[in-house]
Parts: sequence; structure tokens; C-alpha cells
Amino acid sequence: SSRFGFSRALEEKRQAAMTLTLGFHHCWRIRAAAFAFRPGVRGYMHSSTLEKFFTNRTHKKICPKCSKPSALILDECSYCGGRLGDADVHPVGRDPLVEAVLSPNGAGQGFRELHRSFEMLVLRHRFPVGQHHLLTVPKANCYDLRQLRRRQLPLVRKLVEQGMACLREQLGLKPWAKAPAAMCGFSYPADFGHLHLHLVTPPFSNMTLFDRYVFYPIEEVEAELDRYGMVRPHQVLDPEGEA
Repeated sequence: SSRFGFSRALEEKRQAAMTLTLGFHHCWRIRAAAFAFRPGVRGYMHSSTLEKFFTNRTHKKICPKCSKPSALILDECSYCGGRLGDADVHPVGRDPLVEAVLSPNGAGQGFRELHRSFEMLVLRHRFPVGQHHLLTVPKANCYDLRQLRRRQLPLVRKLVEQGMACLREQLGLKPWAKAPAAMCGFSYPADFGHLHLHLVTPPFSNMTLFDRYVFYPIEEVEAELDRYGMVRPHQVLDPEGEA
């Protein structure tokens, strides 16, 4: 009798533990699904297919067609237009722009160095989407646009100034010529793990880079830093919820 009561108590504890575990997993899945679609969270992605969380710092979507890295939030390659899915999520090593900053012998990895100074360097993009596509990269450690603050506004303006100077050289213009027509701004979340300013001249081969929810024109960035001391993220639209 006592043995039977003891076995029954053990069985009840086991069932209670299983119920608690199942409840925990159920709550975690609900939380994961809600977290994956939170509009304010841009650097994280939850893959329902792979049943994992990924962060933009450690993983990127690598295009199977052209090998360009893309932010986890994107479903289309901004270079070749190829479709990107969960199967294209891969871990990344040292970032190529960080490598370019630290390398004394040039950028490497398909980037061509056009200018290097104490504060920054200017590169020709390995994956251009315009006639000329330059990246101005600060040497200071800054992961992305959201880390910029008001005190760094002078640096942002220097990035634009030096990028435009290199762009004039590429176009064969005189240094005193007016600034050429170009799309100038930052991406967030970005394709690389170091802050970089895009300067792109038409004609454009692909417009995905300039989508409103990931591209921040330089005029907007300067105004946000000046007024709020930081750059507020754009609203992420749910394609299935759009009219």
C-alpha cells in the first residue's frame, strides 16, 4: 500500500513536471513569434523553419547567386535581385569593412581603396548598384547607424565631404565643381558590421538598397542627430498586412 502511494506520488510529480515543461515551451514559442515581428527590433530574426534566433551581428543572409551578404530582415538581394530565405542565413566571421580599416595593404575582399586618412577611408563597393558606388567608412569603432549620437554629427558631415571629393575624382570633375547628383545615405540594418555611408550615382541597376524601411538619406540623418541626438528607426512594414 505504501509502495503504491509512493509510486502514485512520483507519477503525479512527473506529470506536473511535463505539464510545466510543455507550458514553458508553448509560452516561449508565443514569445518568439511576437518578438520576431516586433517593429522596433531590427537586429534580430526568428526563423520558424530553423526554429532558431539569429542576430545581425553574427549572421547574415548570403545570396546564393552573387555571394553578397544582406541584413537578416531582407528577402531580396540588393545587388542581383535574388530571393533570400531562411536557408541563406549563415554565420559571418570578421567583417570585411573592419578588415579594410585594419589592413595596411588595401581593402581586399573585392573592395578597392580610393582614399585613406586618419579618420576614414573611402572604398569602391564590391557590389555596386549604380554607375559609381562608394562607401565612406569611419575608422572609429561604430557598428551601425543607431549608435550615432549628436556629438558625432561633425564626423558624419566629414564622411559626406570626403565621399563627394572621391566621387568628383571618379567622375572627372574639378574639386570646386558642385556636388554630383547621387543618392547619399546609410542603411539600417546594414549588410556589413561597421558603419558606412553609401554614395551612389545613376543609372541604378537595383533600387532595393533605397527602400524606405532600410535606407536613411543623409539629410534625414543630419536632421535627426541635430534634433533628437540619435536616429530613430523607420517603421517596418509587414508585407502580409499591407493593403
